[in-house]
Amino acid sequence: MQAAVIVLGDLGRSPRMQYHALALAVSGVDVDLIGETGTPLPSHVRHPRITEHRLKSRRGISGVAGSALALLIALCRITRPNVIVVQTPPAIPTVLVAWCVARMRGSRLVLDWHNLGWTMLAARLTGTHPLVRVARQVERLSAKMADMHLAVSVALAQHLRTTCGLTPVRVLRDRPADVFHARRHDETMRARVRQLAGLPASARPAIVISPTSWTRDEATDLVFAAADALELMWRGRGPVDGLIVVLSGIGAGRAAFEQRLRARTGARVHIVTTWVSGDDYPALIAGADAGLSLHRSSSGLDLPMKICDLFGASLPVCALDYGPTLRELITLDGNALLFADGNELASCLDQLFSAWPTPTARWQQLRSGAAAVADGPRWMAGWQSEAREVLIPPEARP
Repeated sequence: MQAAVIVLGDLGRSPRMQYHALALAVSGVDVDLIGETGTPLPSHVRHPRITEHRLKSRRGISGVAGSALALLIALCRITRPNVIVVQTPPAIPTVLVAWCVARMRGSRLVLDWHNLGWTMLAARLTGTHPLVRVARQVERLSAKMADMHLAVSVALAQHLRTTCGLTPVRVLRDRPADVFHARRHDETMRARVRQLAGLPASARPAIVISPTSWTRDEATDLVFAAADALELMWRGRGPVDGLIVVLSGIGAGRAAFEQRLRARTGARVHIVTTWVSGDDYPALIAGADAGLSLHRSSSGLDLPMKICDLFGASLPVCALDYGPTLRELITLDGNALLFADGNELASCLDQLFSAWPTPTARWQQLRSGAAAVADGPRWMAGWQSEAREVLIPPEARP
């Protein structure tokens, strides 16, 4: 069997589609993994059955035609796929091009939804902007061209069925990948973080990791408000060697954040930024004491995969509360704490680290809850039970 897995985004920063490709390859399917240039693929998703194809990254309205042509050429050059799996958003021009090729070459078309593209555009413009209205209609109409749909959350699947009239829709949940696991004995990344914060090797601060793409749906500004509140809260008490908040990743918003960071002064709470390769990212996660999700959903229907990564390393999580869909992924007070603003984030961090390096009762409680997720089904097992029969028909199975 042959499959094409597509994302019109940086392929190295598209873990869900990487995992699709790896799961298909492990199942005996030859995969053409197609995406834009940028970050290298991490070694744990490379496989002899996966062939990587990189397209030039194009942005803006003027780049849509170029992206469509490049994708069309790539799909016509590869071996005829039995199934084409497309990440959406972006739906424009990906879905239309994939549909055309699917019909020409006799392939099934499966859309994997991780959000709604028009709501992401509305976050940059306004909900009433003409481009947003056009994008909403195009996304809805083009989605009807697919043979099957996967959705990251129950809420998103329900929206696709009832509001968009799409069928059939299957939920494929994000889960921790096997590469994420607790390695608290490995001090390499902790030492690197201490060095970034300018602390001596003997210091034992609490470390909170926040993976971020530095896009508009990341509320990174709340870190400054929380740090200022904690500085006041911890005068005369608090963790012995303080707290380091690490924002990892690359993206458009990082430069402005770092400019603001250079003007900040603080004695107990240190904020640092960094970027590590895909191969080093699991070790960075495992070297932390808690995780922080600043994801602010444009639709209220998606779920941040970063929380799965954090749970995979048994890390308690503090997450920005953007609505009930988030409860599909976390258990409030069982493995995560929720906050709505900087002061509430400060309160969450105080509950976890006020006596550090002595673990608080709340940290131990949430750590146990996160470890229970880590001990549960991982991404590959979830894919086998929720997506395999959709992507690999019975006649193509070994």
